[in-house]
Amino acid sequence: MPTQVRMKHIVVRCPDGRFHGAFQGLIEEFNLEKEGGYDLLSWPGASLPLCGPAREVFLGQIETLRRLHGNSEVWVLDHDDCGAFGQEGEADPAEEHQRHADCLRQAAALISTVCPEIIVRKFLVFEDGCFQEIDGVADSKEKRQLQLQLR
Repeated sequence: MPTQVRMKHIVVRCPDGRFHGAFQGLIEEFNLEKEGGYDLLSWPGASLPLCGPAREVFLGQIETLRRLHGNSEVWVLDHDDCGAFGQEGEADPAEEHQRHADCLRQAAALISTVCPEIIVRKFLVFEDGCFQEIDGVADSKEKRQLQLQLR
């Protein structure tokens, strides 16, 4: 019988190597390793599979991890200049930001529908190393605006 493992978070991110450092910086900024640990899911577009036909596969992965590790939070990390969104070199940053925010909201709503007890946090990570939380912090002690420069 496998050892029972508990992880508080599931971190969903894009596998784009240009952003590994920025994603890891966000994880370290919030100390996820020490604050209950995390499981990692990497999908091109991060939130994008939850907004399309792959959503059932994606939700199945989240449900499997929750069953195995008892996760109580899902953090979805999109990034700018994402090829999966067809946005490489997109000219209008405001439009790009809005597309990600819309998809992140849709992904969070779907996760919350299937797992209403889970907390979903949504982030957009920028190529310059900054990140912004979409819609602030729900059900958390933190009430700060999250556009922090990563180390």
